[in-house]
Amino acid sequence: SKSGLSFSINNSTYNTTGVFSNVTPGSYPLTAKNSYGCVSLPTTIVVSANVNCSSIGNLVFKDANGNGVQESTETGISGVTVKLLNNSGTVLSTTTTNSSGVYGFSNLAAGSYKVSFTTPSGYSSSPANVGSDDTKDSDPVAGTVSGITLGVGQANVTVDAGFIPSILAVGNQVWYDTNNDGINNSSEKGIVGVTVKLYKDDDNNNIADGAAIATKTTDGTGKYSFTALAPGNYIIGAVIPAGYVSSSINGGDPDNNSNGDDNGQVVSGNEVRGLAITLTPGTEPDGSSSNTNTNNSYDFGMLPDCNCINTAGNLLTNGSFENGTTGWTANGGTVTNGTGYVACGTKNGFNTASRKTSLVYQDVTVTPGTTLTFSGFAGTHTPGLTCSPKLSLIFRSASGAVLSQSDVVVTRDVDVNFGQLSLYTITATAPAGTAKVRVQSSITCNYMKLDALCLRVAVAGRGDGNDLPAAQDIPFSKVDDIISGTTGFEVTANPNPVVSSFNLGIQTNDNSTPVNIRVHDANGKLIKTDKKGMANSIKMDAANWKSGLYFVEVIQGDQRRIIKLVKL
Repeated sequence: SKSGLSFSINNSTYNTTGVFSNVTPGSYPLTAKNSYGCVSLPTTIVVSANVNCSSIGNLVFKDANGNGVQESTETGISGVTVKLLNNSGTVLSTTTTNSSGVYGFSNLAAGSYKVSFTTPSGYSSSPANVGSDDTKDSDPVAGTVSGITLGVGQANVTVDAGFIPSILAVGNQVWYDTNNDGINNSSEKGIVGVTVKLYKDDDNNNIADGAAIATKTTDGTGKYSFTALAPGNYIIGAVIPAGYVSSSINGGDPDNNSNGDDNGQVVSGNEVRGLAITLTPGTEPDGSSSNTNTNNSYDFGMLPDCNCINTAGNLLTNGSFENGTTGWTANGGTVTNGTGYVACGTKNGFNTASRKTSLVYQDVTVTPGTTLTFSGFAGTHTPGLTCSPKLSLIFRSASGAVLSQSDVVVTRDVDVNFGQLSLYTITATAPAGTAKVRVQSSITCNYMKLDALCLRVAVAGRGDGNDLPAAQDIPFSKVDDIISGTTGFEVTANPNPVVSSFNLGIQTNDNSTPVNIRVHDANGKLIKTDKKGMANSIKMDAANWKSGLYFVEVIQGDQRRIIKLVKL
């Protein structure tokens, strides 16, 4: 260049360097202009294509069936970010795929390169390097294709990337396991309105990776479904309704694709969770004869917790109406027993109102200052919901005067819940002057169904270092709520079911505090205690245990987990 001159190859845009970049092949009029604005005659400059330049590219495709190979019906994905890098990982250029999913990098020198792909939202990476046709497979490993070597003038159009749309689904049913056998028999119905949670388990260690990623509620048949999922490992947990427990027998690994067995294994808080299930496109049983992208085999069996009426301490007589109406009095209506709405045992009670309010009650002698908990299962028909159905705990003096009364409204509609009853609980303290407490059911019309009515003296902490209620005092569906632990404490048992011994796997943020281990049988009876130094795996001997269901508590500081364990 010459001082004071500027240059142009289009007679309009000038620069002082005389260097023009990104010029396509062709002929250009080169002119020079001095500081006075005088322009020279044009000199024709011919720019030829460099036949020695190389290129990389091709297609980002929607791998609809997740097999890692582009099929004729699978289209490209537009707008995907693609980066070209050198061997040191430095980004040399960035582009996005066009409307057909095609991308390309051109004018490259011979040498080694990498290409990275950003996973588009709603997709996951396809399996890499499937099959023998490099023009049809998906090449990235962990998002990057490495070791691409270009010769002089070489065009590599085989660097493709497939992404799987979130097309997988998993689900099925939470059901009322009437006979507690862990199998959904044809006569057993779903449980409506149960909260179900979905967790990721990327390392497939059967422990949820953090908080739930999705939540559903079972429908009018007890069914649920999580859709639009990417391939991977998932854990499902079902929140146990108040007064219910998980089935005693479980079906083990949900990857066995057995529909209708109970997959609940580990109790965490008020939730029972199963093991991890691995979802893979095109391989999941949807309940039909073909394999698709939906797995309908992750089920949970639940049933009422009858521990309160089956252990000593219930102050009521005939709380489950197994012995007719013994112990119960009716006023204004009738009390009978029968079947059809059983929570525990083989019978249930009926409070029937005709033309006026029907009271069904039982009185129990109690001293002032006693704290009592009344619990029981109840429900009514849809019309009965307008008949002021309620359960009451009434403290009375020796003369019969009401000193205090606590009520709970019965809202369970048996017509939309397959005749299943719901648990109701009242806790209250007898005031001064109390001689008796009355447990009462009342309804102004229609019918109230009753079962497993229980009245117990509330138990304070025992002062044994853990300050936990006796196992028989509360349902195991709620026992883990007594101590509120932080996240980062998970426990598993393997194998489960167990024959002679099993290993407790413990994941915790505290690797120094010892753990207390307590084993209870199905009735809540404590059969074994142990204290161990913290270890990620603790072997437990079960050779002398009787066959049946057990609950294994693991306690570390203020954190606690309970595992449901089956001994064969």
